[in-house]
Amino acid sequence: MMAMGNAVSGYTISRDDIVSLSRNIAAAVPLLLLEDVDAPLTIAIKGSYSCGKKIISDSFVEAMMGLDPCPLKGASGWSPENRKDYGAYLAARNAQGFVFKGQEGKDEDITARRIDGQPIEFLYVDLLYNTPFLSFCANTPDITLDEAVKKFNAGRKYGGVTFLQNADNLPDGADIKVDIEIWLENDSQNFLGNALRCTGLPDHLRAIFGAAATDENRWGRYCEVKVTNAALGDVLRASAESLHNIKGAAL
Repeated sequence: MMAMGNAVSGYTISRDDIVSLSRNIAAAVPLLLLEDVDAPLTIAIKGSYSCGKKIISDSFVEAMMGLDPCPLKGASGWSPENRKDYGAYLAARNAQGFVFKGQEGKDEDITARRIDGQPIEFLYVDLLYNTPFLSFCANTPDITLDEAVKKFNAGRKYGGVTFLQNADNLPDGADIKVDIEIWLENDSQNFLGNALRCTGLPDHLRAIFGAAATDENRWGRYCEVKVTNAALGDVLRASAESLHNIKGAAL
């Protein structure tokens, strides 16, 4: 792990590392920052494709609701063996008032109760999709992506969090306040052709930096977490504790 003023960087080894990082970040966010319906906490997520970026928002939401991690790990995680555990997970989620609207993986609007019982709303939008493909832009298909984000936020009922997946697709000069930026990469390219940030890994580490693997213990990822709000210092500390310093390590 390396600290860089308002940012930290490091590595994950397993899928569970990404889950833990996200949950620890959620636990470090002051609850007061989640109560203003007009100023939601905004988390920009960037990086490679097929590296597990969606895990970040999903795990963050679970942690805020006081849920254990979902027993289904990924799109192919279902099996008869975890049917009972998944049923218990859904029951716990419903007990926290979980209500989902939108399109899964495109634009999601989740209302629920936080672990302390207070209402919270989570918005998620993947900015790789043009606005005509977003459900909340059905009547305004020609607006820009930054205008779409503002429109999505304007429909909030509660304070909470807005996740901007693939946020590097926002237009230059977009007037969108970002509180936390998370970059996650494996050895896949960035959707927009932006340069990867982790170079010079030795071969024995590069071998585990592939796309989502069947072996959950071979999810090598490079990660950077940056904050722009001084009230989020604990997020940096939580991130530093969650990431590995593995460059040159013998795994």
